[in-house]
Amino acid sequence: MSRRLTLPQLKKYDITQKVIEALADSESRAILFSIIKKGNTASELSDKLKIPLSSVYKKLSDLEELTLIEVEKWMISDKGRKFKVYRSRISKADISIKKPEPTLTLIPNWVILMSKPNIIQLSEFDITQRIVESLSNICTRAVLFSVKNESKDATQIADELKISLSTVYKTLSTLEDLALVEVAQYVISLEGKKIKQYRSRIGKVEITLDNMEPSLNLYPNTENPKTNP
Repeated sequence: MSRRLTLPQLKKYDITQKVIEALADSESRAILFSIIKKGNTASELSDKLKIPLSSVYKKLSDLEELTLIEVEKWMISDKGRKFKVYRSRISKADISIKKPEPTLTLIPNWVILMSKPNIIQLSEFDITQRIVESLSNICTRAVLFSVKNESKDATQIADELKISLSTVYKTLSTLEDLALVEVAQYVISLEGKKIKQYRSRIGKVEITLDNMEPSLNLYPNTENPKTNP
């Protein structure tokens, strides 16, 4: 029987896995490591790397979400349009796969991080901060804990909480990205459509504010365990 990870371990594993998946993509790597020494706009990256502009924007969004890049500054064109200039926050990535859970080490880009905390500390703080900000929203909390004891689809959640379906979908997407909810199973509707049923991965949250950086403890959901197919 395989070892079950605790929720904090799952959260860290999920983030590590997402970073590894991003680094496995050749276009994402090309973008990331082409802006170590000098920042570029999306258009400049598209021209330099011969990647479609739409793909560049998507890759930049994914890399920024994972805190691997940042907006270094804004530029104003002759026509008054604002453009983001992106810069890599890392100069090197080491991936070690000696067991099922890979180990990821990110080396900071010292060109821009000389006066900033370690990239790993930044990444962990950013994730914690995003979760704290998310849970401060009453709608997010309502959706999260509505699927604690019983798995539900988006329509069931919307009907139960009297929240618009679009809001529920957006909230579920955010919670899934933060590894706070997961798809418990798929059900087939009468029309033959596959519908996701979501469950909360956490049963309890504790947030401690003793200093500038909040402390976050997530406790696994034991009341509605995920059933393996």
